Amino acid sequence: MKKMLLFLAMTSIVSLASAQKCQEKDVPSAVKDKFVSLYPSNKVEKWEKDGSNYDACFEQTKKKIKVTFSASGTLVKTETKISVIELPQTVKDYANRNYPGKKISDASKVVDIDNTTTYKIEVNDLKLVIDSNGNLIQSKKD
Repeated sequence: MKKMLLFLAMTSIVSLASAQKCQEKDVPSAVKDKFVSLYPSNKVEKWEKDGSNYDACFEQTKKKIKVTFSASGTLVKTETKISVIELPQTVKDYANRNYPGKKISDASKVVDIDNTTTYKIEVNDLKLVIDSNGNLIQSKKD
C-alpha cells in the first residue's frame, strides 16, 4: 500500500510539471461527457493534457478544483484547493515538526481513484505530498 501511495504521489507531482494547456476541441468526447455527468452545473475554465490524461480545471462553491480523467473518461483523481486551516492536524504537525518557523503557503486535498486522500502543501520553495496520517510521500523543490 505504501508503494502504491508513493507511486501515485510521485505521478501527481510529475504531472504538475508536465501538464500542457489544450483546447476543448482536442479533449476526447468520453472525457467531456464524463465531466458533464459528474459536474452538470459547472463549466471548465481550462483543459490541460497531462501525459495521456486530461485535466479539467473549474470552480465550485468558491473552491478551485482540478479533476483528472483518463483518455477513456475514467476519473483518475480530484484535487481541490483548500485553506491551510482545513488541513488535517497530522499534516500541519508534519510541517511544523520538519520545517519549524516556516509557513504553509498553499494547500490542496487530492483524492485518487482508490479513494485515497493525500495533501499537497507548499512550504517555502518545497512542494510536499503528505498522507492523511502525516507521513511524507514526496518532496520536490520548486
